[in-house]
Amino acid sequence: MIADEVYYGLSYDEERPFTSFGDLTTTVPVIATGSLSKIYCVPGWRCGWVIVYDNAAQSLKLVIENLNKHSMILLHPNSLVQAAIPAILANVPESHFTELKSKLKTSSEAAFERLSKIHGIEPIQSRAAMYMMVKINSEDFKDIEDDIDFCKKLLAEQNCLTFPSQCFFAKGFFRMIICTKPEILLEFGDRLEAFVKAHHKDHA
Repeated sequence: MIADEVYYGLSYDEERPFTSFGDLTTTVPVIATGSLSKIYCVPGWRCGWVIVYDNAAQSLKLVIENLNKHSMILLHPNSLVQAAIPAILANVPESHFTELKSKLKTSSEAAFERLSKIHGIEPIQSRAAMYMMVKINSEDFKDIEDDIDFCKKLLAEQNCLTFPSQCFFAKGFFRMIICTKPEILLEFGDRLEAFVKAHHKDHA
């Protein structure tokens, strides 16, 4: 199993704490990936890692050998980033993660509340990570073909950049970030509502 855990630990739902796939089994081998960019808030550093949880049969022995060989290829971060890694991993306090999750929870709640008032879309409240998925009720719009068309027109008309869910092998949704101040999310909600009204069948 390959687990993408770049959002390691970023669950802000007290009833659903984060659990790594590496902690769920001792029989199924797991390869988990992680990075600095999300949980330490250093986007652009392009620094990550792979953690291998092998089983008793050493099913991933050859994988580990080849990962070690691959690490010799010069595709690693620059020397400044490498020099900072030990201090980051050793000295960043737990309060950093607590505060980060608190801010994300506040932003998630603000975005969900605002977007829930807009007829024609259905937000799905985030309980982890740094983004929110929003369903587009395509049948409610007069001139929106799909999620790609929705996002293109939203950018052109309201200067709001979102990602169509087809980027993530799904249809009928868009993805928005929530790792920003609630007041910015509220402004986004105002612009999004204006855009929806301009294209909604009920406002033709």
